Amino acid sequence: DRDCPEVDYPVRPNLYKKHASHQLRLVQKYISEFQYNFLPHTFFNTNKNRPLARIMDTCKQMVKECLPIRCLEASFLAVYITQELREVDRIPLSFKTEFRGE
Repeated sequence: DRDCPEVDYPVRPNLYKKHASHQLRLVQKYISEFQYNFLPHTFFNTNKNRPLARIMDTCKQMVKECLPIRCLEASFLAVYITQELREVDRIPLSFKTEFRGE
């Protein structure tokens, strides 16, 4: 549609031969370039109880479609983008959003 504005796609950072702290700053900047999803639904499968390979497939879809994301999708993207970084420790965690005490 000619009336729709062009979407700027975030450019995946080149992490090759950079110090780990610089790599992580680049990853954070990349993820921050995605718009936040304020809608009551998500555009992607956010089920955490699936194989990592399926979550990575979802990440490929997120990068390709560049739709707004929420925190969990951003966490998925962080794992996807940093999967080759051997110097980065990953700690399993879980979180639940609380809004207005609920």
